[in-house]
Amino acid sequence: MDKIVMILRSDSNLSNKLSSGIIDIITTCDAITGLKLIKKEKPSLIVIDVMTARIGGMDLLKIIRSNPANHHIKIIFTSKHYNYKSLRDAFYLGADYYVKYPPRVDEIEKIYTSLKTLNDFYDLESIARYNEYEWLSEV
Repeated sequence: MDKIVMILRSDSNLSNKLSSGIIDIITTCDAITGLKLIKKEKPSLIVIDVMTARIGGMDLLKIIRSNPANHHIKIIFTSKHYNYKSLRDAFYLGADYYVKYPPRVDEIEKIYTSLKTLNDFYDLESIARYNEYEWLSEV
């Protein structure tokens, strides 16, 4: 089962571990703990709230995207208020989607299944890993 890390504000009502038939969701309200979870769990999708603890959501997004090992991870940004400037900045810093806070598990699951379908066809990294040593056998 694929993993999703959600880094939300401290007043979120979601439990620390959620599971459906498709995904396992791990939630935290601390950005530093979220960064450790990303390194440990290697999630397919990350959900970041603009009001995370210790590090703001925009800065957290910048930190995650600055690491080349995280470039393949899809990121959903969430906020309580629709603010054009913060939305624009989030997409500029590397967010892939925006969902109004609080994110619902069925929304996250729907976005994830759509992304997974697209990644089956367009994910260059998975193609490179699949054919990594195939050319050596022909030599």
